[in-house]
Amino acid sequence: MKIMERVITITLTVILPLTLAACDGATDQQQHATTSSPSPASTTPSDRETTMTTTLLGFDGCPLTPLMKERLEQAIRTLDRDLALVQIDQQSLDSSDLRRGYPAPTVLVNGSDLFGMEAPTTPSMGCRMYQGPDGVPSVSDLVSRLQEALAHDADGEGGEG
Repeated sequence: MKIMERVITITLTVILPLTLAACDGATDQQQHATTSSPSPASTTPSDRETTMTTTLLGFDGCPLTPLMKERLEQAIRTLDRDLALVQIDQQSLDSSDLRRGYPAPTVLVNGSDLFGMEAPTTPSMGCRMYQGPDGVPSVSDLVSRLQEALAHDADGEGGEG
């Protein structure tokens, strides 16, 4: 019986933490879809290139969300920068989460709307039409705005995150 207790103790202290660490890494990969170019050879903590987080808020019932995602991914590739793109289904958020209050689709950069919309005060969902082809900004407009956000971020004036 003592041998069995030792085997269980060893299993719980050695194997379980390794298993949990592997699961945690897999969860992070599933939650963050990343569109990126090859990484630079060395990255220092002062390298602000990767500090900007771009979030696409939308939901399945919004017909413009897939088109916005497609154009946003294209814009990020055009910039040739290592930028994370996180897509959030607003319907999966807690009903009190104020990110539900942004009309879909919305692009946030470090927590601020890429097109200057003020943060919502209520979590009620809605739809958003942009000026641009098919009600979504063009790739070139997204590139321009992302470049402005990158410059703003590099100046140390990044938004809330």
